[in-house]
Amino acid sequence: MKTGFIAVVLLTLIAPPTPHAQVRADELSQAVGQLLIAVDDLLPAVRPPQLAEAAQWLSRRVASTNPDQVSEDYLRSLRHAADLLKGKPSKDVIDDVTSELQAKVEHCRALGIGMGGTVTLKINTLRAGKPVPNLRVQALLKIFERLENIPPRNSARVSSPAEMTLDPGRYWLWAVDEATGAKSERVLHAVIGQKALLIDLTIP
Repeated sequence: MKTGFIAVVLLTLIAPPTPHAQVRADELSQAVGQLLIAVDDLLPAVRPPQLAEAAQWLSRRVASTNPDQVSEDYLRSLRHAADLLKGKPSKDVIDDVTSELQAKVEHCRALGIGMGGTVTLKINTLRAGKPVPNLRVQALLKIFERLENIPPRNSARVSSPAEMTLDPGRYWLWAVDEATGAKSERVLHAVIGQKALLIDLTIP
C-alpha cells in the first residue's frame, strides 16, 4: 500500500477542545491495571522493553490524571490494547500496541499533562498543491482496525479545510467524496504533541 504524502504544520492558535464524554477515575485505573497485567503476561522473549516502559509510565500517571480530560474513546483504546495482548498475539499486534502506547506517552510528555486530552485538526485536502473542496475526512485509530464494528470518526465539516477533534494516538486518515463514495488512500499519522495541528492531506 502506498503511504501517500502528509505534511504537518503546527497551528499558531490553540483551538479549544470539543466536549466529550468523561470517565471515572476508577475506570481509568482499572483499564491501565488490565493493560499492565496483559503486558506482564507476555513471554519475555516477545515483550519489547519499550512496551513495558510505556505501560508502566502510563500507570504512574493515573493518580495525577484528571479523569475529566479522558474520553470514552481513549479509555476504550487502553482496554482494547490490553485485549490485543492476551493469548498469543503476533509480532505485528505487539508492535502496533507498543507504538500506540508510546504515542500516548509522547503526547503527555510534550504537553506536560496526564493521560487524555484532545487534538484539534484542520485538514487541507490537496491535489497537485491545490485545494480539493467538499471532501469529508475520516479517521480511525490504528489499533481499532483490528476490532470489528468500530466506525471511523468524521470531520465536523467538509474540506477544505476539514475540521475534527481527536484523542491523541496513531490514526489512519483519508478523505471521502460523499457524492460519489470515492475514497483516497489511507495515510498513517501520529496525532500527538500539540493541542492543534494543521495537516495537508494529498489526494491522488
